[in-house]
Amino acid sequence: MPTSKENLRNRIIYGQNLISFLNKDKGYYLDFDGTIKPKHDQPQRVIGFPWIFSGGGGKMRCPIWQTLHFGTFNMIPSYCLGDCWKVVIIPKGVNDLLTVHQYLESFGFESKAGLDMRPYTFGMYRGFIYCATKDEAKEKENYLGTTLHQIAEYSVYTKRGCTEYENKIAPSDQWKERPHQKNLETLLEADVDQGISEIKEPHFKQPEWAKDLIRLHWVQSAYASGDRSWKATPYADFISKSISPIIY
Repeated sequence: MPTSKENLRNRIIYGQNLISFLNKDKGYYLDFDGTIKPKHDQPQRVIGFPWIFSGGGGKMRCPIWQTLHFGTFNMIPSYCLGDCWKVVIIPKGVNDLLTVHQYLESFGFESKAGLDMRPYTFGMYRGFIYCATKDEAKEKENYLGTTLHQIAEYSVYTKRGCTEYENKIAPSDQWKERPHQKNLETLLEADVDQGISEIKEPHFKQPEWAKDLIRLHWVQSAYASGDRSWKATPYADFISKSISPIIY
């Protein structure tokens, strides 16, 4: 987190210049290790907007599972059926979101915090902690109740897998493996480039300037949505505001 307004201002300007460069020069990309590299034949990378990730990538391959297994073959991946549980944190305001984010980073949970802009979820501030079992998720949920509640306002619950699976297939307590699913997944493992399959957002090593820009985006979005808690954040002096109109 920023230590002074001047340092924060410099990091934001630096980050904005790097983003401008990446947008203009298609020969370079931001790699998962947080460095900008010549693209050569590599796919364009992104910085994770509007999320900040903590912890490690684990065994999850969410992008390829969402687009290929679920999006194309209409099946819930085996990993999601057995090993994907989430603690969902819904901060009340953007200042609470910044607190939740700082908390998750300090404890090193495999997690992310940011803006959930999906039109079918209520509220845009979110934190997710990824867990391998229901028991682990409930343990972390209970731990939040003894620590985080003292410094932030939020609601919290434990869920299984992705919301999209429940919306399209069935409530999570009714999920089942499809016939011959293991065979199909074995074929996909063999036919899909493993370099792409293993991409998972928390593998990003997001540089600090990128995190500053993402946090600034959170606060800018809070201002636009009418969330007055933006005023209490360290980023309040750096958001873009329209001049007050002449009212007749």
